[in-house]
Amino acid sequence: DGNVICTSEVCLELNCQLKVRLPGQCCETCRGCVYEGNEYENNATWISSSNPCLSCRCMGGTVSCTNIVCPVECVEPIPVPGLCCPICPGTVNFL
Repeated sequence: DGNVICTSEVCLELNCQLKVRLPGQCCETCRGCVYEGNEYENNATWISSSNPCLSCRCMGGTVSCTNIVCPVECVEPIPVPGLCCPICPGTVNFL
């Protein structure tokens, strides 16, 4: 009938720091995550630099971290600086 109908697109509120508007899109989307000053892409996984026992993931602009569970496979495990899980004596040679 020759009439043009225009509507405004309602954009969802994004709960992320890194936002980007893709070509041809009206609304912004989450580009990735920032954690401890570092930028990560969506679906990236990493170990926290401040806590080696935290495994983190970026999902939709939100960081989710979980504690790493270490299996205890010996009676007297040896803690190693910078690593989450201790090692069993005799499994690694130190120089």
